[in-house]
Amino acid sequence: MSEPLIYHRVEFKPADPSERLRDSIGGYPYLPKGMDYPACSCGKRMNLYFQFDLREEFGLPFETGSHLAVFMCEACNDQADILYDSFYLNEAKAQTQDQLRANYWDLNGIQDEDGWNRFYRIMLIRPGGESDFLAPEEFIQPCSLEFTKEVETGTEDPDEEPFDEDDDDEPVMKEIAVEAEPGLPGTSTNPWARRCCSREFKVGGQPTWGGDTDPPNKLLCSCGAPMGFVCFVPDELLFPNDRTLVYTWEGVGTLFTGLCVYILACRAQCHPFAVYPVTQP
Repeated sequence: MSEPLIYHRVEFKPADPSERLRDSIGGYPYLPKGMDYPACSCGKRMNLYFQFDLREEFGLPFETGSHLAVFMCEACNDQADILYDSFYLNEAKAQTQDQLRANYWDLNGIQDEDGWNRFYRIMLIRPGGESDFLAPEEFIQPCSLEFTKEVETGTEDPDEEPFDEDDDDEPVMKEIAVEAEPGLPGTSTNPWARRCCSREFKVGGQPTWGGDTDPPNKLLCSCGAPMGFVCFVPDELLFPNDRTLVYTWEGVGTLFTGLCVYILACRAQCHPFAVYPVTQP
């Protein structure tokens, strides 16, 4: 018997700047010992946008306790583009599946005549090793994260079957039940379908592929394992500024210049950096 798909809505509120949180916007990065803040190609230290631990109740196909950390250079934020459509695909990919290039996590930016401008780093770190908190993020106001379980509901895209027709023979979005993979209540049985579901800051659930671009076609990691959906960051989500030491939502803007961001990771977790952002308008 199929199970309903769940997701966890992510909410946040200002935190004590001295508190070391593993689930945070800004704050103190929690990384393996010996690992420092990633550096942008422009020479600046990247900013910690958010981080959190993966819990068992999320129902995702990753090791419980793995730690997701999302860094990007705030100064180079405006260089983001539709990354999926750019340059990551394996030239030898199968016709029915898209496969990422070897070491795609080191091609994490925009390519121009001068080479690669690497302006972001996303990592999913397995539990078990020694980790510690780094010095605090200096630009983004620290916030604590809270997760609320929800049941995913949605509708099919009216440009695809099945759909209903109204009296004027116009396509009408048809409500559907969204199903979870057996044993993984937070993972959709078909994450690549064009479905209209919740579009809030969330962990797990059904990606809602919007805009004019198509979703990936069963995207594979370079190791051959499928990429799994981790979380969604909507285009209107603003990150608070801490530059003036006053709590304000001005100055940082959104992740990847106001694009919707779908964060996918290798389900085999073959490498801590085997994480890929698909961006859409």
